[in-house]
Amino acid sequence: MKVKEKTKNPQMVSARVARQIELLKKYYDIDAENRVIHLELHYETVNEVLASDISIKEHPQFGRAILERVNQIMDTFPEDFDVDLKLKFDDYCGYKPDVLMSAFKDNLEMFHYSCQTEKKNVFIISSILIIVAVTLMSLRLFCINGKLIPDGGILQEMIDISGWAFLWEAVSMLFISQNDKIELSRRVVSHLLKISFLDEDDKVLQIVTKDELTSKWIFETKRQRNGRMLLLIAGAACVAF
Repeated sequence: MKVKEKTKNPQMVSARVARQIELLKKYYDIDAENRVIHLELHYETVNEVLASDISIKEHPQFGRAILERVNQIMDTFPEDFDVDLKLKFDDYCGYKPDVLMSAFKDNLEMFHYSCQTEKKNVFIISSILIIVAVTLMSLRLFCINGKLIPDGGILQEMIDISGWAFLWEAVSMLFISQNDKIELSRRVVSHLLKISFLDEDDKVLQIVTKDELTSKWIFETKRQRNGRMLLLIAGAACVAF
């Protein structure tokens, strides 16, 4: 996960964002008042963004490259700006725009569920690491109280270092290391205001808003998130104790 930059000077943040917007205005259409950046990606043919090995006319599928490109560009945008994404194709290669939009929505939703699974796997691995850390620390206390190892000896230090190493790895996975796939999913949900398909004459053929895009998505509940976090905090507290 990405660590947000912290600062004690709001004026510095405002000045930085203002300068960032000044630079971005050279390349993008920006509505600073409503905090929206209009991002247009132009392709000669729709086949450039489709997964050609599995796409058919009735059920096209988009490749990951277009999502990764959007994520790469959004990296340069201020965090609190939304994005109006416009995909312009000179040639739709016989695909119907409404079928393509439906496929794009489906691909984004499948990607969302894939990210949910990845987040769950990260949590499971982190939990295992914390359990190992708690086990090592418990073993240390048992051995010291039972006088099986000398207090302050090299064996105790080795167990201490191992326990804290497992704990640090768990914390790093959850809060420090950035997972690009999960970050992209978060950006789509949080900052993608709408998606439009345009033709070579800039005519809007299809459009979908964020609410329409995510209306059927199943999200992780707040209780599930809080439960996982409490479990991790409890494990970390046991290690610290």
